Amino acid sequence: MQKSVNKKLIVSIILTSLALLGFLAFMILVLCDYSFKIDNFNVVVANNRNSFWNGFFEIFTHIGSFYTLAILAFIAVILLWFVKKDKRMSVFYAVCFAVVCISNYVIKIIVRRARPDLMIISETGYSFPSGHSMMSFAFFMLLIHFVWITLKNKPLKISLTIIFSVLIEMIGFSRIYLGVHYLTDIIAGWLITFVLVGLCLMMYNSKLFRKKDGIKSEESN
Repeated sequence: MQKSVNKKLIVSIILTSLALLGFLAFMILVLCDYSFKIDNFNVVVANNRNSFWNGFFEIFTHIGSFYTLAILAFIAVILLWFVKKDKRMSVFYAVCFAVVCISNYVIKIIVRRARPDLMIISETGYSFPSGHSMMSFAFFMLLIHFVWITLKNKPLKISLTIIFSVLIEMIGFSRIYLGVHYLTDIIAGWLITFVLVGLCLMMYNSKLFRKKDGIKSEESN
């Protein structure tokens, strides 16, 4: 059992480290005004817009907005605290989501990348990394974590994971379609959020943060 836990931790550390390196590579290149060939994808998408898809992807961009996800996150935290009676998880989810939101703001201020010239909706602020991508990835990644540690029905867990993953991708693509972000903004947003949420989950599952719970359970026995 201990070996299995250690293997999972090692894999988590490796994946988190690779994601961090990937993000840092993107960030450094953006700071150096490097022209990414994959960002030409924006032009391809812009050339295939129409009124139907404009409205369709605006729905997903609204789902991934800060206000929508902040409200949903608040509801989730309240339900965890008062309905599930799990204050530890409630605080963890709230702190983790807040860390992602604050990190996005700080990184944008540091990098100051201008938005693309292909916008069809009004958007202010800097482009790198995508806030919608970061916040939606964090919110749905935490939902996936909750699903896998609470539900016992494996087909249901897999189905919900697929649905949440598709939502993350659709929200990210909607930002490219609407012309407010480059593809690299989306990828970098996913990478750094994977790092931040991954670190939060490692801390949440560590012995240090479980010590008090363990003491309480021993005392109750």
